[in-house]
Amino acid sequence: MLEHGRYKRDIFSRLAFVEYGYFYDLDYTWYYIIPGPMRIKIPLKYIANHLDEDDFEFDERNKIQKDLAMRMLEEPKVKNIIKKYKTTPEEIREEIIQSEFPINRIIFDKYRNIHNYFDDWAVLKTDEAYENITDFLIRPRQKGKRVETIDW
Repeated sequence: MLEHGRYKRDIFSRLAFVEYGYFYDLDYTWYYIIPGPMRIKIPLKYIANHLDEDDFEFDERNKIQKDLAMRMLEEPKVKNIIKKYKTTPEEIREEIIQSEFPINRIIFDKYRNIHNYFDDWAVLKTDEAYENITDFLIRPRQKGKRVETIDW
């Protein structure tokens, strides 16, 4: 099904029960999108370089989601949010490590205020060879007009 919209949020908020999507952005790059409570935008070349022996990307997706969840815990303001749950970052890290779906089951379901602090998009940054993750671009949720990920 082809969806059209003015913004990525328009397109990907209309798709239910989809495991992934592809998106060609204004930087002339194809991206692999993991939908969910936090949509993760990944250069498609990175995914192509990290397929398993059966040419599937699902193990790498799980790793990416764990890495992103860990990265979210590093944000200074998130430490104050965690205190309100009467737990520690170390305990949440262990939950993330143990979870098959850490963004959905841990960050969104269990620690919703952490999820709510962030924009609902994250961008995976890689080295030039698309071999290694160099960072995740994540931002606090903003009031007013949302800035598209291409402008982050």
